[in-house]
Amino acid sequence: MNIEDVLPQWVRRHATSVAPGAAFTGTLASGAPFNAPVPFKITVRMGQPCNTWMGERFEAPVKPVLLPLLDGVAQRLTWADQELIGRWVTKTALMNALAHPPHPDLAVYQAFRRSGNPPPGSRVLLGIYSSPGVLPKTRQGFRYAGPGTAPPGTLEFLPFNAILGQLVIVFCLPMQGPPVRTVAEAESALIGIWPPTRLPITWPPSIGLDAAGVEAASLWELA
Repeated sequence: MNIEDVLPQWVRRHATSVAPGAAFTGTLASGAPFNAPVPFKITVRMGQPCNTWMGERFEAPVKPVLLPLLDGVAQRLTWADQELIGRWVTKTALMNALAHPPHPDLAVYQAFRRSGNPPPGSRVLLGIYSSPGVLPKTRQGFRYAGPGTAPPGTLEFLPFNAILGQLVIVFCLPMQGPPVRTVAEAESALIGIWPPTRLPITWPPSIGLDAAGVEAASLWELA
């Protein structure tokens, strides 16, 4: 078993290099300079065969598609591009969950290992970060939004949010209970790429996510 970073090193290096030249450079309330969030670093124990499989199956194929998104480059995302990103985001979210329980049952990981496809019910959404030097305050967890949204039973799901360069990533896997959505999605600030749309997407979206928008992307409500 090896200690492996949830993010591939090329993502970390590139996202960090985007920060100094980012258009949303600014200063935090504390007076500290802020460009773009430095990518998180989370490590998990992983067998070498699985790590090699994930590198070959997800990380290498998605690299030429993902890097321009970190830079905010205007482009057209084909449905094949979207599926590559959706699978890579799911892989990252599932690995992140191993370090931040609760994580899905073993059967979910075994099925993912066999198929390489996101588990049934998975949702992947993307947005572009446009905050002028303000660091969003987010936490990965369920918070009920609005009056009358609390379900009658317990709702458990696996959320995962990240900002890499100018790319906002939102992932959700319901484990039980009714479907959920983010407040940002309700305001059309996020674009869903999984489940597959089979339709091309023009990038970037017309509505950017400022710090408040990213916070809304981590706020979940019943769909």
